[in-house]
Amino acid sequence: MSTQRINFVNLPASCIIRIYTLDGDLVQEIKHSKEPAASDAGFEQWDLLSRNFEPVAAGLYLFTVQPTGAYVREGTYVGKIVIIK
Repeated sequence: MSTQRINFVNLPASCIIRIYTLDGDLVQEIKHSKEPAASDAGFEQWDLLSRNFEPVAAGLYLFTVQPTGAYVREGTYVGKIVIIK
């Protein structure tokens, strides 16, 4: 089991995090759903494993955070992750 992780913070209480290669291939999808009052409502981790449970390669990845739920007021956030091994 990998001890390396990427931490996503300041998340909406309910959202979907998708991680992509630069070619647009979906690497991982993380469904984040917590009670808004929970102490970890805005926090999620990615264990650097792909959807096939394989360790991801070093490189540049894109991610999106798409809010879900009844009270969506924000749009989709797009960001970059660099993994150096």
